[in-house]
Amino acid sequence: SNLSTAQVRNLTTAQIVSLKTDQITFLSADKMAALTTRQINAFTSLQWSVMGSAQIRSLSQSQVAALATSGLTGWGQTQVQSLDALQIGKLTTSQMAGLSSTQIGNLTTLQISALMTQQISAIDVGDLAAWNSAQIGTLSAKQVTALTTAQIYGMSSAQVGQLTAVSVQGLTTAQVRTLRSDQVAALTARSEEHTSEPSHI
Repeated sequence: SNLSTAQVRNLTTAQIVSLKTDQITFLSADKMAALTTRQINAFTSLQWSVMGSAQIRSLSQSQVAALATSGLTGWGQTQVQSLDALQIGKLTTSQMAGLSSTQIGNLTTLQISALMTQQISAIDVGDLAAWNSAQIGTLSAKQVTALTTAQIYGMSSAQVGQLTAVSVQGLTTAQVRTLRSDQVAALTARSEEHTSEPSHI
């Protein structure tokens, strides 16, 4: 683009919204990083959906925290998985709660391991169903402790069975009392595979 970084920073929100998807590509990484949080919030879900990894990775932590949940709806696998650990850690609880099950399912194991406890507990109960065995197995004991009883109860027995011997130690008394019989059976079967390690149940 012939626009300088300073000129891009002076674009009004109306001008941001009016950008066509094929014009979004002119926003190089340095120009994306120069945008104000107000400008970042002006992008539509359609505009976000065409942004590349370099553009997403250029966002500062404050820009990530300012992302409107309405804009995040346009984020596909490319955009979601482009966030690094520091950026992921800046997503607000409202943003986490607003992510769809597909978006939650797109989180990589590295991204999941970077999630703060308050972010974990903010995930919609139904969205956790999108996590596979590798993603569930990434959870630390501290993250497991942060899961709400509703989230624990909503997990499938297969998911519960994928909790590691270490992460299971994070289960609280309230969480254990919430477990369904099939979940308990899954944990018991899992612990029998690790007889050398103490079971929480």
